[in-house]
Amino acid sequence: MTRAVTRGLRPSGWSAARVIVIVDFLLVTLALLLDRLGGREIDSALRRAGLDNFVAACLQMWFVASTVAATGFFAWAVHKGRRAGAVSDRISRSLVIDGALLLAWWLVALGACAYAFMLGMAG
Repeated sequence: MTRAVTRGLRPSGWSAARVIVIVDFLLVTLALLLDRLGGREIDSALRRAGLDNFVAACLQMWFVASTVAATGFFAWAVHKGRRAGAVSDRISRSLVIDGALLLAWWLVALGACAYAFMLGMAG
């Protein structure tokens, strides 16, 4: 039953790490668009409602937890593939795609951290 439920949530062949990373990229894109289109209005509305700190904390927890979870799912898939004795010297195409997406996400996350650090150092 659980296999049927999970197949309904994601296309077949997609790993959990790939789904998490794609959702993260979509959330970052949405955040950048909202910031450019109406960032001040959204920020002031959240402040008036008293939700600005809550939303910021939830987003920070989501990005950290989802990055760690995607990395863990990817490491588990690599370990499972090696243990199952899949093609010995060849990595499956799915793992290559997942690894490339995860690497791109880590580069975006580390770049954002470096940017935030530089903004903080500027005063």
